Amino acid sequence: MQLKLEANSERRKMFHVVTRMKKALKHAEELEALCASSKCDARSKLESQAYHLWMKGTLYFETENWEDCMEAFNNASNIYEKLASAVTEDQKGLYLERVNDIVPNLRYCAFQTGDESAIQDLRELRGKVGGDTNIDFLLAQTRDKQAVTLSEVCWRGRSVPVTNERVRAFLLSNKESEQELATATDNEAKISIYDTSLMECKDALQVLRDELKSDPNRKQRGQQSGEPISTPQFLHSYLTYIRLTNTVQRNVLLVLSLKERLPITDTEPKLDPGQRRTKPQDLIRMYDTIIQSLGEIPHLPGVEDDVDLHQEIKAKIFKFKAYRLV
Repeated sequence: MQLKLEANSERRKMFHVVTRMKKALKHAEELEALCASSKCDARSKLESQAYHLWMKGTLYFETENWEDCMEAFNNASNIYEKLASAVTEDQKGLYLERVNDIVPNLRYCAFQTGDESAIQDLRELRGKVGGDTNIDFLLAQTRDKQAVTLSEVCWRGRSVPVTNERVRAFLLSNKESEQELATATDNEAKISIYDTSLMECKDALQVLRDELKSDPNRKQRGQQSGEPISTPQFLHSYLTYIRLTNTVQRNVLLVLSLKERLPITDTEPKLDPGQRRTKPQDLIRMYDTIIQSLGEIPHLPGVEDDVDLHQEIKAKIFKFKAYRLV
């Protein structure tokens, strides 16, 4: 996966990936030919055929041959589904797992061939399964293609251009995360979405910090002349606001999870392996973290005089302080 990620930006590594996949496809083809022998049973023949089709689809995927890729993956998926229906329950999961691995690739191929609804399917898949490296990778590739259409953002009444592709990609990702959260099935999946978003936000903030370092007058601008702060600094404040609010929402979900393990009566709560009973001080610490994150927002550069925002944050802090005392 690491080599695959690096191949997106380095042509030499991409060539290396494709070369290795062609060799793997050749081996898969030879395996299918060997299994075609009368000495192999029907199940082995189908497995080798499905594997050959899967390898073919993977190569087509990397070379962006979307229509042939869809055909190969569909055929492989059909074989795995038939195998799953013909084996015992304890063996069925292995084949269904392969089918589930193929589905995101099929939806991405559909998106590349003009099916705009496919990207929403990917988001819903991610919301159902939580953190999935393959789905995250496909969504990231889709965002890179869409990022060129995002030219500016508006926050707290100010519109600023977004020129950095890394920042554009994160802003698109953040919008998608909101949609994924709406379809996520449980708190664990939602927390996973927030974790991914926070990591992407951290990277985007670092890009903006690097830009700010090249602006020697950033501290003086807006303080002495009354001019608004620079675009990179305002974007930095906006992304920091997103990071803080997402952190708060994530921690609220963690509070809910902690409460499920809080003994309400003398009866011990049911715990999964590795879990421990929640203590009251665990909730207090989490509420303190939430209050601290909210308290940082009014001090962000560019919103120091935003009365509405200050009142909104003050009300939220008051609410969580009340929860802390319960």
